[in-house]
Amino acid sequence: MLGLRPLSWRWVAFGTGLGLVCGASLPLLAGVVQRIFPDDSGGTVGSVTGNVPAWLMLLVVVTSACTEELLWRASAVHQVQRLTGRAWLGATIGLGAFVLQHVGGWNLGHIVGAVLPIGTVYTLVYVWRRNLPLVILVHFLNRPAVGPYRSRCAAPAVER
Repeated sequence: MLGLRPLSWRWVAFGTGLGLVCGASLPLLAGVVQRIFPDDSGGTVGSVTGNVPAWLMLLVVVTSACTEELLWRASAVHQVQRLTGRAWLGATIGLGAFVLQHVGGWNLGHIVGAVLPIGTVYTLVYVWRRNLPLVILVHFLNRPAVGPYRSRCAAPAVER
């Protein structure tokens, strides 16, 4: 079972709040991490999304929230637990795959300051509730604040 369950209004409210809190925390996390890992000329949110139309960015956000949560949370946790009886092993493998997927396109500061901590939140929520629509909602709502179409929103810049 991949956690395809309906969301009650209570869990919609929880997912909305958590997604927005995650998005709001990213500029702070990024600021701290940039002091430790200065810009290594890898991909930043601005450099990756700067010349892409808003409609395409919205499509990327929707599809990435769905596919990443299905692959790196639901499938990884479910299959590894089915094979080994250990949900947390699946969660760890899924989180590792989620981080590795982002390594090719983002700089080290973004990986350490955004992908890893927020991916950990997604993983914890999925293991706790086993509700795929909930974690997709959290992932999707995290994105408007600092995600791919951030350059079109009023969120503060984290790049220098």
